[in-house]
Amino acid sequence: MGKTRNRLAKYFGKTLSFLSHKSKRFVSTGLNQEHADKNLVYTLASSKIPTGEQIKHLDKTLTRKESLIIRILLAIVLLNIVYLGFRFYEKHIIVIPVAGGTYIEGVVGYPTTINPLYDINRDVDGDLSQLIYSSLYNYDASGQLVGDLASSTETSDNKTFVVTLKDNVYWHSGETLTADDVVFTFNLINNPDYRSPLRKNFSSVSIEKISNNQVKFTLTSAYAAFPNLLTFGIMPQSVWGNIAPDSASLTDLNLEPIGSGPYKFSSLLKSKQGELKEYRLVANENYYGNKPYIKNITFKFYPDETELIAALNDGSVQGIAYLPLDQKHALLAQNSLNFNSLNSSQEDLIFFNATANKSLADLNVRQALALAIDKNSIVKNVYSDFYKVIDGPLPVSSFAYSNDISKYNFNPSAADEKLNSSNWTKINLGQNDLTTDSSEVKAIIAFASSTKENPIGAWRFQKDKKGNVTLLTMNLSAVDGSDSMTVAQEVKVYWDSIGVRTVINAVDPTEIANLVSSRSFETLVYSEILGGDPDIFAFWHSSQTGDKGLNIAGYKNDKVDKLLEEARASSDKTLRISDYAQVQKIITSELPAIFLYEQNYIYVQSKKLKGFNGTAIVSPSDRFAGISNWYLKSRNKFSW
Repeated sequence: MGKTRNRLAKYFGKTLSFLSHKSKRFVSTGLNQEHADKNLVYTLASSKIPTGEQIKHLDKTLTRKESLIIRILLAIVLLNIVYLGFRFYEKHIIVIPVAGGTYIEGVVGYPTTINPLYDINRDVDGDLSQLIYSSLYNYDASGQLVGDLASSTETSDNKTFVVTLKDNVYWHSGETLTADDVVFTFNLINNPDYRSPLRKNFSSVSIEKISNNQVKFTLTSAYAAFPNLLTFGIMPQSVWGNIAPDSASLTDLNLEPIGSGPYKFSSLLKSKQGELKEYRLVANENYYGNKPYIKNITFKFYPDETELIAALNDGSVQGIAYLPLDQKHALLAQNSLNFNSLNSSQEDLIFFNATANKSLADLNVRQALALAIDKNSIVKNVYSDFYKVIDGPLPVSSFAYSNDISKYNFNPSAADEKLNSSNWTKINLGQNDLTTDSSEVKAIIAFASSTKENPIGAWRFQKDKKGNVTLLTMNLSAVDGSDSMTVAQEVKVYWDSIGVRTVINAVDPTEIANLVSSRSFETLVYSEILGGDPDIFAFWHSSQTGDKGLNIAGYKNDKVDKLLEEARASSDKTLRISDYAQVQKIITSELPAIFLYEQNYIYVQSKKLKGFNGTAIVSPSDRFAGISNWYLKSRNKFSW
């Protein structure tokens, strides 16, 4: 014990001597006692990392400024950690669609014949056919023609087309789809007893079976866009083979069809009065293409747009087939909806009829009328910028579109110059001018009185050597109660402003077809519905100027005729692009019509639905082109 005490005393003696030496050294170097104590403690610390107990007393040793700086730095560090964590999550966590869920869509009307022979007559029938039936070709989400049942198509002259079918395609009933079914469906369409509206497309086409998975179509004349006609649904011969033509529109198969598409009939719900209220589809597990994620699709039917929009507002449906732009304001909670604006194949034009109004034979007058219209303003005011201004007969989305065309951007001064150059004198009448005893004022007052137009303002006239006055006026026709009428009223303001006084002719919707076929108009706001191919033969070839043709402006140009004939017959895409580029350039320079805008199809869906990637449609049912990518359920997956 004595030795131990001596050793401890010796040890502590050395320690105290060491501490005393350290303390003296710190003082001798000019440090105050407080700093010396801190350094002394620091030298004795077993670890340079503060303990939890020490951190608790940090505020007691730091100044307010030091404490604030540390707190700010800690906040910055924390924010950086959160940011880096979010970026890591965003980069490495991906959303994976999961099968399941029910998508409910509301439509106006109800189905009657979900049958490829007749479904083009009603949009509702076409919607359901698109999901239930497969076709040789269809349009993808961007509006491009792609093979559906067809795995390949071969042609050397655009007069014969050999189509090879995909393998392992089954009907919803479980049987195999073969070339026999394709031949059978085509023959039904071509049989006059079935009265299919598709028959006119194939009156000069024949078909034959090459093998169980090949068919050959033969045309009487070359037609490069023929595959675009093969978008009708294929029907099972085993089911329809024993149904007579007079029973085709009456069979239960029109409401409970068997197809080979991504969805198959599940059930339907009728009211006590027998009205069809709901139509239910279920995913086809044996579908040959990409199997859809959404397991069930239900269509609900409404009598009008008011009830349809109310159903979307109260959550009864998750999407509506089409939204008229004048009803957009009626939608509640718009932030929870996606307004999918899809390029369509429909264009609106103002057609000129120089036979009914001789002044329209003058290119300067036509150009002035085009330059006077602010198309961008019309699209904004009438269509809330959902539509797109166009300048020629082909939409920008077409593979054959050419930008090398004449464009008539809003320029009232240039419009005035065009009319001046054709000797149309401009006069601005005020109230005091109405008493002026001149032939032009008398002619203006007479016209204004007969048409109930206001004589005050700008007018254009010509006076011959005998003093006879001709006023530059236009009669502008449009369908009453439609957006076209609203557009016509805006156009009138523009034309009136340059002195071309315009009278609106409101046409009853039931009479518009007769007015167009008889060409009983001077100028007309009307639509053209184009197909998926740039072939515009039907609209601008001189052979189509008759009362049954679609060349509404009566346009005739020999060079355009030859180019259209060559382009529709050629299998050389480069040549077709070149031909159509020339066609667009000639037509826009001669201006048989004013090209206004391309209509967009507004498809509204809840943001809860994911995966919709459509950008264009050829027909309304094409909005379902990418339905296999849609999903309602998902999960997160970690990925490096």
